[in-house]
Amino acid sequence: MGTKLAKQLAPTWVELVSIWRGQVDPIRTRKDKGHSGDIGNDAADALAAEGAEKAEADALDLRKGAFVTGAGLRLATATQSLLYRAIRRRANKHLRARTVTNIESIQLVIEEINGEKPLESAIWASIAKGTTFTKKVKAFIWKSVHDGHKIGTYWAHIDSDPLTARMPCAICQAPVESLTHILFECRASGQEAAWEVFNEIWERTGRPKPYISVGTVLGIGLVSIKDE
Repeated sequence: MGTKLAKQLAPTWVELVSIWRGQVDPIRTRKDKGHSGDIGNDAADALAAEGAEKAEADALDLRKGAFVTGAGLRLATATQSLLYRAIRRRANKHLRARTVTNIESIQLVIEEINGEKPLESAIWASIAKGTTFTKKVKAFIWKSVHDGHKIGTYWAHIDSDPLTARMPCAICQAPVESLTHILFECRASGQEAAWEVFNEIWERTGRPKPYISVGTVLGIGLVSIKDE
């Protein structure tokens, strides 16, 4: 079959295959050698010859199979990028309760600073895009939003022995070594030195320092400081 004819018949074939797939009973096909004396094959040849001799083609109702036309794409025309985006769109969008809580926390803090509540999509984009953050920082923020670090309550139902329990902070003896504790309270994480540097830099702006929380840290990519 020539390429031009194949393109002309493609929509019809798609609809026919869709009708075929919609049948409840199984349908099997096989390829027989032409003019082999097989009754079914000879009858099909006869019907094909009869159809080819018609002055006008029969009006076939293929509406039952028409929905398949827009139900996907031809593999030959697909690209890796296109397929990846399609898979991501169909991926499970259900978020864990802690992820939802962290997203809401980011939205509240950024709205207070910028005066506008960011969309959830903007939060994810601020983490994934741009060159301000290194890959390690992006990974840290992304994992933190998903509450994916193996700290604090992660160990609540794993370490039952108080002598080996990893939920408390081993240095500060805080009952829960949460992300808040690590970023703002822990004596072992170096957070005090980091915040001293931050405060020094912020003082140079001459602006009142915004409220700093875990939400501020995770949403830092959306913080907008504009000259009045």
